[in-house]
Amino acid sequence: MRKFEYFSYYYENENFETGYFGWLSNYFPDYDFEERIPTNVIVNNKIGRPFIYPHENFEHPFVKDFYNGIEKKEAEKRINRALNNS
Repeated sequence: MRKFEYFSYYYENENFETGYFGWLSNYFPDYDFEERIPTNVIVNNKIGRPFIYPHENFEHPFVKDFYNGIEKKEAEKRINRALNNS
């Protein structure tokens, strides 16, 4: 059974937990995603949607910000920019 089929099969089972390797390749303002970021996708149906954790040792500004956070002022700037561009 393929990973997505496996996940779909157990989707309604609240005791289902598993983890997958994946790649983050997306568009987020302020980050260059020309290079995909390796991730771990953790599924715990008791919680709901899967969590995506970039590999902590991968050198990329998004990974650094994911684990270290950003300043509130920077977060507000990014939110305002996103709201004004939509």
